[in-house]
Amino acid sequence: MADSTSTVQVKALQTVLAVMYPDRVISRDLLDFADRPDQDLFKGIYTVVARREDGYTNTRGREAYYGTRRIGLLGQIKVAESSPPTPSVAEDAEGVMIDEIKAMMRSRTLETNSLKLVACTQSGQLEYPYGWVAFELTMQGD
Repeated sequence: MADSTSTVQVKALQTVLAVMYPDRVISRDLLDFADRPDQDLFKGIYTVVARREDGYTNTRGREAYYGTRRIGLLGQIKVAESSPPTPSVAEDAEGVMIDEIKAMMRSRTLETNSLKLVACTQSGQLEYPYGWVAFELTMQGD
């Protein structure tokens, strides 16, 4: 069976991430922190997931065309614990991941120019020594 358009697009994003950030772990399988090896979490993990499509044209003869595909890109990281605790270290590591994704977006290395970074949300230091960043990306569908 051939890959869907959505699968092709998320795999392309996964490939670009692997090339640009070879020291990170790149995945399409979103797992809880507890299910990830510590050595991967200390490196930092990017997970690419297809989220949804919407906004189709739906005019006669053009039904379900030109939608917007929404892609989730999730960064997970673990930092060394300290005494006293310093949750800002996890926040700083998240900031590095944000800078990396912005650099990827600006590099124009993806095969499509319709990929857009819409927003990102950080953990807010709530899960120290873990950190996470959730990126919302959009891409023109077919």
